Amino acid sequence: MAQKLLIGEISGSSMVGSWHHELFLTLCSDGTCSLRLRFQGDSNSYWPKGIRSIRTAGQLMSAIDEMREMSQVVDAIDFDELGNLLMPYRPGLAKDLFQTLLQESEPEAFSP
Repeated sequence: MAQKLLIGEISGSSMVGSWHHELFLTLCSDGTCSLRLRFQGDSNSYWPKGIRSIRTAGQLMSAIDEMREMSQVVDAIDFDELGNLLMPYRPGLAKDLFQTLLQESEPEAFSP
């Protein structure tokens, strides 16, 4: 059975209405993941096409970057928390994600 995890959400309002964006990571029974946005407004909800068949941390990070073009909800993701959420369901992916995040945060070696 698929497991859906809410990995980011933002809300706001203006003089014309309010809005809420959510980003879900679905853990599929075949071992892959999918990433999907939901946009909600005062009177409707919209689910744009998601990204499927995610198997690696690199693919997950690329999919998240693609979602960034559609919504700022990506900026609300706590990647350490995402790794912790994944650990019980996809420990290999969680460890790969932590390793990817560690590599991205390390300063590049200085070479004269």
